[in-house]
Parts: sequence; C-alpha cells; structure tokens
Amino acid sequence: MGAITTICTDKTGTLTVGEMRVSHILTGTNELLDFAQKNALLQTKNTDIAGHAKALHIAAIVNDAYAEGARHDLHEEGNVHGRPTDRALLIAARHVGIDVDAFRMRYPEIDKELFTSEKKYAIRVHEMEGDKVKIMILGAPEVILQKMRFVDANNVKMPFSKRDEKQLTKTLEELTKRGLRVIACGERVLTRDTYDRLSKNKRYTDMSLVGYIALKDPLRHDVESSLAKAENAGIRLTLITGDHASTARSIMLELGHNVPASKISVGDAISEMSDDELQERVTDTQIFARVLPEHKIRIVRALQKNGEVVAMVGDGINDAPAIKASDVGISVGNGKRLNKGA
Repeated sequence: MGAITTICTDKTGTLTVGEMRVSHILTGTNELLDFAQKNALLQTKNTDIAGHAKALHIAAIVNDAYAEGARHDLHEEGNVHGRPTDRALLIAARHVGIDVDAFRMRYPEIDKELFTSEKKYAIRVHEMEGDKVKIMILGAPEVILQKMRFVDANNVKMPFSKRDEKQLTKTLEELTKRGLRVIACGERVLTRDTYDRLSKNKRYTDMSLVGYIALKDPLRHDVESSLAKAENAGIRLTLITGDHASTARSIMLELGHNVPASKISVGDAISEMSDDELQERVTDTQIFARVLPEHKIRIVRALQKNGEVVAMVGDGINDAPAIKASDVGISVGNGKRLNKGA
C-alpha cells in the first residue's frame, strides 16, 4: 500500500454513503419543487397524476427496485430493495401515495429496455385503455432531450422550443452545481396499431418531456479526513464517475478541491482519444465524468504507463474491471481489498 502514487475513486457509494434521496423535482415547464414539500404531491388516483408527481411516477415505473411485504404499507422503506438510484425513486413515489404495483396490474407491461452505461436510458412500455400504448423513458438528461419534441404541461402536449430548453438547462446546471444527480423522464402515447408498425427507433422519438428528478447522496463522514491523509502522504486523487461533470465538480469542491474546467474530461472525449493521447491527458486531469466501465480501465492503464502505482476504489459491478486492472484494488461495497503487489 505504501507505494501508491495515485488513487482513482468512484463517487457513489465510495466517496458518498450510497443512500440516494430525492431532493428536487423539475417539470418540463421549469417548475421546481423541493421534495421537502412532498405533501403537495400526495396522490389518491394514479390516473390523475400530473406535473411533479407525474415525473416521479414515471421514474418509479421505469425502475428495477421492488418492495416486499404488504402493498398498502407504502411508507415502509426497509422492504424496498434495488440499486441506490432506483430505490430512492421508488421510495419517494411510495411516500406520496403512488402505487406502482397497482399501475402494473391494471396496465400490463408489454416491452422494456434496461438501462446500460452505453445507452444511458431505460424504457418501459405499458398497454393502456382505449387500445393505447404508453412509452416511458428515464435516463441522462443530455440523452433524453435528444428524443423530445414536446413538453408535458399538466397532461397537455405542447411544442418543446429552444427557449424552453435554454431555461431548463439553466435550472439543471444550478442543480448539478449543488452536487445533485439529475435524471430526466418523458413519455409518448400511441395507438397499439401505430406502435406495432413503427420500428424501435421510430417509437422512441417525438416524445414529450415530463420532467427531471434530482437526487442527493451525502458524503461519507470520514472521507474528507481519509483523503487528506493520503494527499499529505503525496498521493494524488482522481475522481472517475458516471455522473455529470458539474455534479462531480461539486463533490470535489465539498472535499476542498476547486477543480478548473481544464482538468475535467468527459467520456465522449475519452472515446475519441488514442491510448497515447489519453496517457498524456491523465497527467493533469482530476475529474473524469460520464465515463463507461471501459473508460475506467483505460484511465487506470494510462496512469500505470506513466509510472504511477494506482489504487482503484469502487463499490459497483461497473468498477470491477478497473479494480482488477489496478495495482491495488479496493472494493468498498463488500469491504474486500485486492492487493496485487503494490
């Protein structure tokens, strides 16, 4: 361990506690709600959901978390299981009375696409009344926006203008600068006949933007002091995350690092770099944002080629390949440390 010169760390569940909570909900018409005021969203009928609650409803449906036990006990959190983001969204929905199980029983799921790091979105398709089909999408805002042509204004479909997009982008930037993870959601309703005739690519276009959900994951209480000790020992810190660059920068700021834009690289740019270019880029990059698992491996190997002894710290399955590629791999989630001779 004493030979380590660079620590590469994931964010969620590593620097943070890995317990996401819904913080804010933003509608497609740029109305922001602090979730502390969630009583305003209390629902009695899923069929009447609109506005902020509708965004939360979609996020709970396009979701792999699940609740055990009695369906009526919507406020019990201990029986909700799943990945941190999915779990947080389902818990928030249940807190305001959104009954996901009731929706799924009434409106059968007929198709789905699971979230992947490459696509950055997930989809659920449900059969609705009147021979209609509802497509719901959830994912990274920059990806979701490319599929939107309309905006949902309290269940009224309106054109999505450049002015709307500009206003929303400004609000989103404010949220990500607070260190919040932001996801976007949208929908499209088609007749069953139209749905069956369209290719998948055609189905998932011309959608209506419903809104955004911001989530907060607090820093671990001991992470600041632990990193300070490492830095005092001359070890360099590099944050590698799938989150938005502004979110990552805010987390580093909380840790006392004001990282300039020149020292931030994003996944799309990494994909375009040759190994030699990346080897040069890693010398002064402090944050790698919106990265894929394969980017993490390339970053670790580029640092090693520069003579660095690299420790990779992570907690998710996406971190496993980079942990194995590093000189010292530390898996925070299960407490295991894989020391490979550093």
